[in-house]
Amino acid sequence: MALEQSQQRVLQELLKSDSEASKYSRKLDFLIVPIVVFAVMAAFHIHFMLTGGDWDFWVDWKDRQYWVTVTPIVMMIIVAAIQAIFYAHFRLAIGATLCGVVLVLGEWLNRYFGFYLWSHFPMSLVWPAIVIPMCLYLDLVLHLTRSYMITAALGAIGFALMFPTSNWFILAQFRLPIEIQGELLSVADYIGFSFSRTAT
Repeated sequence: MALEQSQQRVLQELLKSDSEASKYSRKLDFLIVPIVVFAVMAAFHIHFMLTGGDWDFWVDWKDRQYWVTVTPIVMMIIVAAIQAIFYAHFRLAIGATLCGVVLVLGEWLNRYFGFYLWSHFPMSLVWPAIVIPMCLYLDLVLHLTRSYMITAALGAIGFALMFPTSNWFILAQFRLPIEIQGELLSVADYIGFSFSRTAT
C-alpha cells in the first residue's frame, strides 16, 4: 500500500534528526515510557496483591508452607509475559528483571505510604519480598540458552527455588524462638500478635 504525498512528507520530516517533527516525536517517547512503566507497575502490583498479597504483607504470614509456594507461582505469570514481550520484540533478555524492579518499587511505595505512614505499621512487619535475584536468574537462563522451553523448565525451577533462599537472610531474625508468658513463639508471631490488623 503506497503512502499519500502528505504522509510521505511527514515521514521524511520525522526521519530528519533536527526537524521540528522529530523533536516532538522524541518528546512523545519520553512521555510514553513513564506511562507504560507505571501501567506495568500498577497491573503487576494489583495482580500480586489480589492473589498472593496476604502472604507477602505480614512477617508472621511469611511461613515455610504457603509463602514460599504461592509467591513464586503468582509472580511468574506477569514476569514471564513481560520477559517474552521484551525478548520477542527487542531481543533483550531483561524483561523479567525490569518487571521485578518495577514490582519492588511499587511494593515499597505501597508499604511505606499505605502501611507505614497511613496505618502506622512498623516496616519490620510489612517489608516486601526480595524478588530481583530470581528475576536476574530467569533473564540469565533466557540469555544463555535463547530458548523459551529451557527457560520455562530450568528458569522456572530456579526462580521458585531461589525465592526462599534470597529472602532467608532477612527472614531468619524473625524465626528466632522467644518465650512470652510461658508460651514459645517466634519473633514474627509476637510482632503479629502485638499489632492488631483487620482481616481480609
